Amino acid sequence: MSLRWILVDLQPILLLFLLAVLSNSNVSATGGFFEVHHKFAGQQPSLNDLKAHDRRRHQRILYGVDLPLGGDGKATGTGLYYTKIGIGSPPKDYYVHVDTGSDIFWVNCIECKQCPKKSDLGVKLRLYDPSSSATGNVISCDQQFCTANFEVPTCTNTLRCEYILTYGDGSSTSGYFVRDNVQYDRVSGNLSTTSAGSSVVFGCGVQQTGNLDESGAALDGIIGFGQAPTSMISQMALSGSVTKIFAHCLDGTKGGGIFAMGRVVQPQVKRTPIVPNQQHYNVNLEAIEVGKDTLQLPKGVLGSASGNETIIDSGTTLAYLPDEVYQPLITKILANHGDLDVRTVDEHFQCFEYNASVDDGFPTVNLNFEGSLQLVVYPHDYLFKLEGDAYCIGWQSSGTQSKDVKDMTVLGDLVLTNKLVVYDLVNQEIGWTEYDCSSTIGLQDEQSNTIFQVGAHNLMPSAGGHSQASGTGSPVGTGLYFTKIGLGSPSKDYYVQVDTGSDIFWVNCIQCSRCPRKSGLGIELKLYDPDASTTSKLLTCEDTFCYSTQPEPMTGCTPDALCEYNVLYGDGSSSYGYYVKDFVKFDRVAGNFVTASANMSAIFGCGAKQSGDLGSDMDALDGLLGFGQGNTSIISQLASSGKVKRMFAHCLDGINGGGIFAIGQVVQPKVNTTPIVPNQQHYNVNLKSVEVGKVMLQLPTDVFETDSRKGTIIDSGTTLAYLPEVVYNPLTKKIKSHLSESKISTVEDQFTCFPYSESVDDGFPNVTFHFENSLRLVVQPHEYLFLYRNDLWCIGFQNSALQSRDGKDTTLLGDLVLSNKLVLYDLENQVIGWTEYNCSSSIKMQDERSGTVHLVGSHNISLATSLYMGKLIIFLLLTEVSPQLDGFCAAILLHFSSRGLLNSHIPCLGLGNAVGYELSVSR
Repeated sequence: MSLRWILVDLQPILLLFLLAVLSNSNVSATGGFFEVHHKFAGQQPSLNDLKAHDRRRHQRILYGVDLPLGGDGKATGTGLYYTKIGIGSPPKDYYVHVDTGSDIFWVNCIECKQCPKKSDLGVKLRLYDPSSSATGNVISCDQQFCTANFEVPTCTNTLRCEYILTYGDGSSTSGYFVRDNVQYDRVSGNLSTTSAGSSVVFGCGVQQTGNLDESGAALDGIIGFGQAPTSMISQMALSGSVTKIFAHCLDGTKGGGIFAMGRVVQPQVKRTPIVPNQQHYNVNLEAIEVGKDTLQLPKGVLGSASGNETIIDSGTTLAYLPDEVYQPLITKILANHGDLDVRTVDEHFQCFEYNASVDDGFPTVNLNFEGSLQLVVYPHDYLFKLEGDAYCIGWQSSGTQSKDVKDMTVLGDLVLTNKLVVYDLVNQEIGWTEYDCSSTIGLQDEQSNTIFQVGAHNLMPSAGGHSQASGTGSPVGTGLYFTKIGLGSPSKDYYVQVDTGSDIFWVNCIQCSRCPRKSGLGIELKLYDPDASTTSKLLTCEDTFCYSTQPEPMTGCTPDALCEYNVLYGDGSSSYGYYVKDFVKFDRVAGNFVTASANMSAIFGCGAKQSGDLGSDMDALDGLLGFGQGNTSIISQLASSGKVKRMFAHCLDGINGGGIFAIGQVVQPKVNTTPIVPNQQHYNVNLKSVEVGKVMLQLPTDVFETDSRKGTIIDSGTTLAYLPEVVYNPLTKKIKSHLSESKISTVEDQFTCFPYSESVDDGFPNVTFHFENSLRLVVQPHEYLFLYRNDLWCIGFQNSALQSRDGKDTTLLGDLVLSNKLVLYDLENQVIGWTEYNCSSSIKMQDERSGTVHLVGSHNISLATSLYMGKLIIFLLLTEVSPQLDGFCAAILLHFSSRGLLNSHIPCLGLGNAVGYELSVSR
């Protein structure tokens, strides 16, 4: 494997930003929030992208503010996180960077001629106009905000209070201050909010230069959380609206988390003093331990008194140390691994291949601060996984950034994630504690002392310019989905792929000598042992279930012979083993957003031998969970026992990741349906025509007919969408007609790509698939075009003939077209349907016996042991009452993650009598 070609797969990291405020005329006594997003969400920046971001940021940290500001409002970079806020009356939405290292809150204004008009971050930019807001007022230079914070040499009451900021990389912003209402959602109870607003002074930017006027990562402005009086938190504290305390909890495992303004009382944190009279959040780092050894460092190298500052900054991606610290630290980390082939990637990153647990093989790093506060950084924190067994060290030398910051220690998200970090500006302290950032924190109302629980969120940007096909449907992101399930008594956890294109549920078993022992997906694999479970039962060939799985009458069956299975896949992989019955553990839905643990008996395969890709370590899992129509599938078993109807649905969130996979009757939202073609192995439907823009493609009349090698398959296990050549060629020709031929190129041998810097939704046509019963599937340009790198876009539609000779006439519709839709598989009535839907919201499921309807919310829950920030879904099963289940309804909650694959998988039709087939398609 060549490390030179590895890219970091940064999944969307989204936050909930909360504000605890006092009761007054403008705000309520509890709190409010903004949705916060990661600016690399859905993209795949290279290692150099990370360094470039941090380099620009640290240049801005270093340089002072130009002209009237006098240094107290200096912005320190754009950071990684941004939020949507409402400004004005009536309020309009603006997207601004959230930055703990700067002070002034500013947005681009209507007078700005060179401000960016578009952004590659998938957000709609707009210019703020004070005159269009009923509450907008320009601040004059003689008003208190201006005179108290800035030196104004000459002032009359007709002059505006102006600002100019110049950054170290040459970028600058200038404008004038205005006061207007800022809208947010205030916390009004446990996990509940209502709308509120506060009057805030912020900058109205009329001119931006350098990186600030580029469209690549452009936003509407910056909201600063620094200590100066100009910052939003300082203004609200001065007005008595809020205590000058804020906190963040960035979930590095799942994405999401919390950014809170106000007094966080749960959990408690230990603290260290903030170094006074510093521009940033500086603290005294006193010593560094690697394992049990304290680094012997030059005197004063960590001391802020000597100018070698230690800055806590959530806007920085990695962690930077002076070279006198960096070199001995790296030496200690690698001390026990002299045999590693350490290579330099992208000029700065020290990378190597390692196929064991990094937490077992490498030392923890303890950063010891004044006041006995310790920051523990585990190997899985400072070593990040690229692909397969390749790891890179996240610690960086400050000297590689800029000569001006070579002696600076900057601790960014590399060490701050999965910790609640509290900035207490009242007592001038910073503290932190290890914390599950996907859980809740307690915010205290300053007036009544009431404590409200606030949950973490992973929210999506509002519609208005989603510009890349990210998430589960993107070939540059994660591909298929897998879930963690409990098997046996006592229950043990296993990770299995979820596949709507196959039937058998199987896991690797104790007898398997060639099953993978490790996985490149960052999960712990284990072998199922029927003898270790008190509830397991081996099925013999005389069992009724065994008879039902055989295409022909069995011969040579004896009472003690096991019921065997043998599945051969289209890429040459195979799985062989025998069937067992045992308990499957899940969380059942016990009410609206409430769950309880339960077990259900199911028959599954015990895999004794795997071959081909199924024996590979790179993307290995413990098995496969099939949702096909065959008798062996989990849904067929549950339906035959009377526990559920044969219905399931999925809603895959292609923007944030996550979503819902539900077994049972979904009653809201409603969907239109089309018939499932009978007597087919997969979920085939009748596609009638294809429309590009407003033009119907002229296609052969029999192109979509269904037979053993033709037809249209709906399959969430496929990443892209595959079309017969007679459909693919005219469809892509229509799409490419909007481009110059000279711009079109082929990437990775199969993707048609081109540079494009405008809005793809404005520049390219919708593609509409028309099905039987007038059901339509509309695919917008931002769904079928994915951003490969920078402004290079690729077409997600693929030619079936290039995948397999046997599937060349097959139409296969995968996540590329299915994401952001609720897709319902109704096997009772043999129909499939869908509707456009917000997959980060909730659905309603009905109890088949009582008719009770329960609300089920989407989730984005990750693996505690995984170094991949995969996209996850919640799998729910609505069942009737049974002796094993208490109450009127239950639902299986299995935590799903999309697999970090470099291969797509599509069913390979007509290749034998296996229950399900997969063909591995290399990219």
